[in-house]
Amino acid sequence: MSGFLLQPRKPGEPTVHEAPAVAEAPLSQLLSVEQVARLLDLSPHTIRAWARARKVPHRKLGRRMLFHPVDVIALVTDAHVEPIEWPKRRDKKGAAGTES
Repeated sequence: MSGFLLQPRKPGEPTVHEAPAVAEAPLSQLLSVEQVARLLDLSPHTIRAWARARKVPHRKLGRRMLFHPVDVIALVTDAHVEPIEWPKRRDKKGAAGTES
């Protein structure tokens, strides 16, 4: 990756889709399917399937799929799931270990 560091997108910063000029990168900065798979700890098959399903933007160079690091970061950032608060459990009357 020639020293290119992946850094998350800051809140309010435009995504690749909002600012197409950001998406232009030299070929040396684009990531292969295998590199993205290693970064995300997924199989290359999963990355290819997501790209074919258009879940992650990519570029095709012949048969090769190449990914811009900003797109990979956006994929991870946009996949954030907020935790939910479950209601507190009520004790059952007459449950084992309690006296009536």
